[in-house]
Amino acid sequence: MASSENPESGDSPPSYSSLFPSKLRPNQIGRQLRRGFSFGQSEEGETESRTFSGLCKDCATLCGVLGCAAFVIGMCLGIPITMIVIGAINLDACEIEHLVPIWLVVMGVAQLIEGLFRLLYHGTRSDEDDNQATKDPLATFIFAWFIAGNVWVFSNWNEYSTERMLNGKLNENYCDDLTMKFSFGIMLSYYSLVGVFLLCICACCCILATDTDSN
Repeated sequence: MASSENPESGDSPPSYSSLFPSKLRPNQIGRQLRRGFSFGQSEEGETESRTFSGLCKDCATLCGVLGCAAFVIGMCLGIPITMIVIGAINLDACEIEHLVPIWLVVMGVAQLIEGLFRLLYHGTRSDEDDNQATKDPLATFIFAWFIAGNVWVFSNWNEYSTERMLNGKLNENYCDDLTMKFSFGIMLSYYSLVGVFLLCICACCCILATDTDSN
């Protein structure tokens, strides 16, 4: 007689969590989705913030570069043009030393040519051209002309007069005030730049010496 097999009535079926412990329950899945959505929003906000700060830094860098370029162009072109204009206007307005306004004109023209040459051809020069920079005849002429201007201006600085006529006659010590003071200021500014350059070199040497001693 065949006997039928019946399941044991005392055993309960296994739970879903016991069979799949690594799976997420429906309520956990909802929390994870909400957490991931909020994380995505915060990450997107941080990315936008970083992009905006990067644009601000790029704009600040560009403004700094343009400002430096404008300053260099002004130094290379603006000052020489001003020297030429002042010297040419007052070419016959310095009786005490006729060469002072001429010095301004020649110095301005030489510096203008030198500045334009360096601005236009600086990127196309080779290493061989850089090694021959000390043989630049125009730079040598500018240095020599600058020394000559020092003699003409400083030797007459305390003797020149701004009065063109004296006792009905042309004053031999007359010189246009703007011409003399502008020449004097140009020379002092060049000496100031040399002094700042030397101070920077001394500061760099001191920093290197301090780093060497500390190591």
